[in-house]
Amino acid sequence: MSQRASSENLDVHCPLCHGRLTVDQQTGEVIDALPPRRDKGSDFDQALGAVRSASQEREKDFQRAFKVERKRHELLEKKFEKAREKADDDPSRPVNPLDLD
Repeated sequence: MSQRASSENLDVHCPLCHGRLTVDQQTGEVIDALPPRRDKGSDFDQALGAVRSASQEREKDFQRAFKVERKRHELLEKKFEKAREKADDDPSRPVNPLDLD
């Protein structure tokens, strides 16, 4: 798993992710860290899949929000109609603010 790169530094290779650390033997500090190499083709496929799934999620969210807004609009229309009917049935005349002067 580990082998010497020089007399002062130690190279440690991770068997799981295939990353590499260069560690100073005297201080124990990490001098350099190289991330694992990745297969570019699979990364692209994964990224493309993520973009497509995100696009589908956005479409679902939009449709959900659209339905909520449509229901809200219908509810407001019903409330407005009830208020209009109530106003039509009320024989009293509303006060004109200009008449108060």
